[in-house]
Amino acid sequence: MNAELRSIPAIFEEICGRRSNETGLVFDDESITFHELETAITNLALNLINLGISKGDRVAIILPNCKEYIYTYFALFKIGAWAMPINTRWEAEEIEHVFDDATPNSVIIVEQEGVINYLNIVKKVKKEKKYIKNVIMVNNTQQQSVENDQIIKFENLLIKPESA
Repeated sequence: MNAELRSIPAIFEEICGRRSNETGLVFDDESITFHELETAITNLALNLINLGISKGDRVAIILPNCKEYIYTYFALFKIGAWAMPINTRWEAEEIEHVFDDATPNSVIIVEQEGVINYLNIVKKVKKEKKYIKNVIMVNNTQQQSVENDQIIKFENLLIKPESA
């Protein structure tokens, strides 16, 4: 058997190159082409690198099913960082325990899912623990709290960085 070993990012880039204008992702009512998908993921990966995330780093992900989850996973594959998916039904104690165990240097969250406010949980952990360097929030609704607490807007990380 002569199987060629290739990485997930290499296979993904090949597929995106071959099917550039075809639909690569459908989420709710939105269709995204492979080209748009690859662009978003590449921009996200470059911006995460600019934030100091590198190969081998752990990034906690507390997101519901959403396109940003897919962008994040593939961007982390591209960097070589470890994705740490966190159950969106976990409460503060469970999240803190996993964070203490795995010590992620970055966290990507939604502000709130159901009754659980992840922004408050992560802000508390970040204040107490020094291993979390970046908190990135998807679809933030509290502009003031984001600016004052140095929370990074996920949407801004989808824009091509100037250094690229």
